Amino acid sequence: MLLANSATSTTWIRYGSTWGSSRRTSTSCDLAPHDLSVLDFILPDHVRPVAVAAHGADPIGAGQSCVAYLTLQLSTGAIAHVHVNWLSPTKVRTTMVCGSKRTLVWDDLNPTQRVAVFDRGWT
Repeated sequence: MLLANSATSTTWIRYGSTWGSSRRTSTSCDLAPHDLSVLDFILPDHVRPVAVAAHGADPIGAGQSCVAYLTLQLSTGAIAHVHVNWLSPTKVRTTMVCGSKRTLVWDDLNPTQRVAVFDRGWT
């Protein structure tokens, strides 16, 4: 993995533009499992979540959360964020992994450049 030795934080962002597969469940249960599974796949074996905080909101009165934020504290001291959203007017599938030397951005909806690597620094 490109950033395995230098990863200090992980930002995982996923927005959904539709109601998802079931209106009987929350956005956390519908969309977040995929993101958490991918996060589990890309993290080195020795890096594990040690704490999780999740916050959901139902701003339109749908009866379940339509927007949710999850924060995972990792065993290395880094954090991972997951944002899932049924209400977004646009479909965004972006993953960002920030390390001490580089940042990797995966944009699943950009067929011309799905992966971009940036040197660490301010822009």
